[in-house]
Amino acid sequence: MNKRLTAAMATIGLVAGCLTIIAPSQSSYAADAANWDPGYIISDAQFYNASSMTVDQIQTFLNTQGKSCVAGTAPCLKDFKQTTADWAADAYCAGYAGAANESAATILAKVGKACGISPKVLMVTLQKENSLVTRTQPTSGAYQTAMGYGCPDGAACNTAYYGFYNQLYRAARQFKIYAALPGSFSYRAGATNYIQYNPSASCGSSAVYIQNQATASLYNYTPYQPNKAALTNLYGSGDSCSSYGNRNFWAYFTDWFGDPRSTTSTPPPTVIALAAPATGTVVVSVDDPLNVRNAPSTSGAIMGKLTNGTVVTITGYRVTPVVAVVDPDFVPVPQPSEVAEVFEVPLDYLMAPDSLRQVEITHRGRVRHVLEYGWPGQRIWGATAAILYNLRRRLEQVQ
Repeated sequence: MNKRLTAAMATIGLVAGCLTIIAPSQSSYAADAANWDPGYIISDAQFYNASSMTVDQIQTFLNTQGKSCVAGTAPCLKDFKQTTADWAADAYCAGYAGAANESAATILAKVGKACGISPKVLMVTLQKENSLVTRTQPTSGAYQTAMGYGCPDGAACNTAYYGFYNQLYRAARQFKIYAALPGSFSYRAGATNYIQYNPSASCGSSAVYIQNQATASLYNYTPYQPNKAALTNLYGSGDSCSSYGNRNFWAYFTDWFGDPRSTTSTPPPTVIALAAPATGTVVVSVDDPLNVRNAPSTSGAIMGKLTNGTVVTITGYRVTPVVAVVDPDFVPVPQPSEVAEVFEVPLDYLMAPDSLRQVEITHRGRVRHVLEYGWPGQRIWGATAAILYNLRRRLEQVQ
């Protein structure tokens, strides 16, 4: 979780006194800043696909990317070997059986399998943290802090977490902890989060609706988003307020492996995937205390879901937002212990940017920034406002 602000999207070398910048190898699906979405960096299906590459495929990839590498104070990643120790299984990872002189490819594959994280994600993280995949002369220090784990902003890296294998396993395990305990971390899927552009608060932030757990995990690991300057110069430096970690992760993944938002594989059942739109008809019982309709209508067509499963509110409720067509005879009967009042708000009002504002609240001793609509006589805020903001954002994308 090294949060250092590095723009190293290119390999830089000094040749005959001249600074040479070598652009990264491009795939048929090269990164384009126009496709950047801060709320959806990578799909859960991609992130948690532990079987995405075999050991041989990983080794071939490392050989290709490191073809210009010569050993520095440490071997090239394609040639790196380490004797690994056993790691006991726990609630997050299945454990690791250590062995003598394991290759980097073997360690990557075994850690991915143990913790249910794609080796592609692990290699991209190695690259965005220490450029280990493409380094031409690796240093021993780069291996000591390979994944940036235990390297917070403004402080030295924790030496207890040094070592290539140690870094890989701990980082992969941390990604699974984020997914297992989403309410325990700052950035959450299915909610609007205020994400800074830089460790300096003076550089500002913006509201980002994080669509899925994998993207939330990336922000919990590296809690900044690229600003306009960083995106304008996608493979270089932006300005003094730019940060690059999540931009580089997305760009490297795209250039190396294709669309990071592909959902061709299925995430594990412990992770809620980005939901596909639900279609069909929902039948509502007149005995249901949450939703009652007057005759003759007892059904409504669901147009789709807005989020990846449920939204977890700061008060502990789980909400599944859906968009549905209801007829004028609809009579809502709220559950008193959950809903204080039901009222209607015109869509035009919700679509107007000036209707939405950010407010600061204190909940359980912690200052939080939440969204709020100021509809006359009502306060629409928190999770409800975030859900409506996401609806507006989705509608704006198709207008």
